[in-house]
Amino acid sequence: MNIEDREEVKLLLDMVNIYSPSGREGRIAKYLYERMSSDFAFDDVKLDDVGNVIGVYRGKRPAVLLCSHMDTVPGRLPVRLEDGYLLGRGSVDAKGSLAAMILAAHALKESGYEGEIVVAAVVDEEGRGSGAKHLARSGMSVDYALFGEPSGIGQITVGYKGRIQLRVSVETEGFHASSPWLGKSAFMHALGIIDGLRSYVSSESRESMFDSLTMCVTMIQAGVSTNVAPPSCSFTLDIRVPPRLRSYRVVNDLLARVKEYVDSTEHGVNVQVVPEEITEAFLVDKSNPLVSALSAAIYRITGKSAQLVRKTGTGDMNILGFSMSVPAATYGPGDPKLSHTNHERLDLEEYLRSIEVLEEALRILYSRHSKQER
Repeated sequence: MNIEDREEVKLLLDMVNIYSPSGREGRIAKYLYERMSSDFAFDDVKLDDVGNVIGVYRGKRPAVLLCSHMDTVPGRLPVRLEDGYLLGRGSVDAKGSLAAMILAAHALKESGYEGEIVVAAVVDEEGRGSGAKHLARSGMSVDYALFGEPSGIGQITVGYKGRIQLRVSVETEGFHASSPWLGKSAFMHALGIIDGLRSYVSSESRESMFDSLTMCVTMIQAGVSTNVAPPSCSFTLDIRVPPRLRSYRVVNDLLARVKEYVDSTEHGVNVQVVPEEITEAFLVDKSNPLVSALSAAIYRITGKSAQLVRKTGTGDMNILGFSMSVPAATYGPGDPKLSHTNHERLDLEEYLRSIEVLEEALRILYSRHSKQER
């Protein structure tokens, strides 16, 4: 059979064809709810209050959560099958991972697997993580939690940096652009604040980018007219925090640097800093049973040893890993470097093999867990 005609590929193609940027996951949620209720015959399927789709195959302990997200970053891309690849927004991040989890769970139950599997398709991972946060508050009880994000067929993600999103607003007196000696515009104050914060961030740099504190200005707004020095300016900072630092401590340090700037300026300026998002870094125990089972499965399916990787981004594992306090890991098909780009494309052979890896990993995990319980 041609790979493009396989049912596994058709499911993923349907999912990628549904455009679902954060906040607009309704259509794909409805699609997955219907498929999981009928074709995949989950014992229970529900659409929760924030739009997550939760499917359960009931069974014995251990209970394993397979969690990935339905949303993508904004920006439509042409969807097409080409030379063994599926191109399109979300093919890599992370509908390939989510489809693989649904298919692996179904194949396991069809084969007589006796463990309990919970598949969660969550919303807003690319936003503020409202789907994962709602799931964390739900009181769900599982023994292991596996998250679906692109890692590549032979790699397991064991760490994510934390994230701080700061919104800074600067206000000062405006003046005519022909008389810049009259004051300092809000925009120039903003640049001064950014320079001060950059100096602090640089002091926390290390040889490894994963161990370094980093900062990026992602949005900036200023100006009311082409001949007026801006009386207001606002900007957003995306700050990534390594596990060796606590995000809340970094926020306090950043606030202190802003205060130092305001106290030192000769021109009157009002600055407000709002931490819009604070997420702590998460690093798993590399020897946990889930990582071990995944490593064994990767070797059995690919014939190669698994590689453990740490990412400078942030994922739902940061949120649910802390709240659930169970062995966790992140795994999924696709090249993570293609995430959030206009070049997303997923190798279909890799996608199909990742389903096999997931199946094998859960079988190994179930067997080992059951022996320990005896």
